[in-house]
Amino acid sequence: MAYATLQQLKDYLKVINSCAFTADASANTLTLAGVKLAADLVTGVAVHVANSGGALPGGLAASTVYYVIAVADQVIKLATSSANAAAGTAIDLTSAGTGTHTIYKAVRDDDLLEDLLDRVSKRIDTHCGGRRFSANTETRYYAVDALDPDGYTLWVDEDLLTVTTLTNGDSDETTIPDTEYWLLPRNTTPKYAIRLKIDSNYAWEWDPDGWVAVAGTWGYSTTAPDDVVQACIEWAAYAYQLKDSQVFDVTAYPDSGVIMVPKGIPAHVKLALANYVRLV
Repeated sequence: MAYATLQQLKDYLKVINSCAFTADASANTLTLAGVKLAADLVTGVAVHVANSGGALPGGLAASTVYYVIAVADQVIKLATSSANAAAGTAIDLTSAGTGTHTIYKAVRDDDLLEDLLDRVSKRIDTHCGGRRFSANTETRYYAVDALDPDGYTLWVDEDLLTVTTLTNGDSDETTIPDTEYWLLPRNTTPKYAIRLKIDSNYAWEWDPDGWVAVAGTWGYSTTAPDDVVQACIEWAAYAYQLKDSQVFDVTAYPDSGVIMVPKGIPAHVKLALANYVRLV
């Protein structure tokens, strides 16, 4: 399960590749208000348009893919297909529209992006010591070596959120009621241990081939924390942008002006995940 959605990643990629424009219906042109995208808006590039208020220029619709016809620096036309863009067949802008218009480089590699989100989510789990940031219902089994020397505390090997059924390791597979134990730590989640109460009538048992069975909800949290979601988005965006990079894993030399492409996990993503790394 990915910790961020495809739409969140696409929104993030759009935000860093956008600029405002004004429309000229008489010339069917769009004049960009900034230079952020100017160099990238060559013939055939796919884009989206949006509006923060009012209406888009007549002939344009939000959530639709258009293709750039390169006219001049910061002045472009749009076409409804890459073939039309190559042929110079522009959309007829019947009006200039109102409000503030924005143009985005379109991200259409949905299958690739979803795959990256899944892969990055698994890498986050690995980086954080095998921790999972989603809830999973299952039964896990423990032998006597999971018992603390105090004789009361059973340590579990995964983050634990809730216990549905606790079954002792005796041959009768006795169910231990939830009134007979505490989940530790008491004040925070996830939990790491199950401790029988001092005055409990139950004791941990392991008959031959017996296992203590803990059925419940496992994971760090039911949904990924905001920091983990953002880390997933930024790491997936970094991985996606590498496909267009001409250099990989370059070490920076600030004095000489060399641009750094971070090795492995981006440094800012690693910092965001620092508090979630599981200490075993």
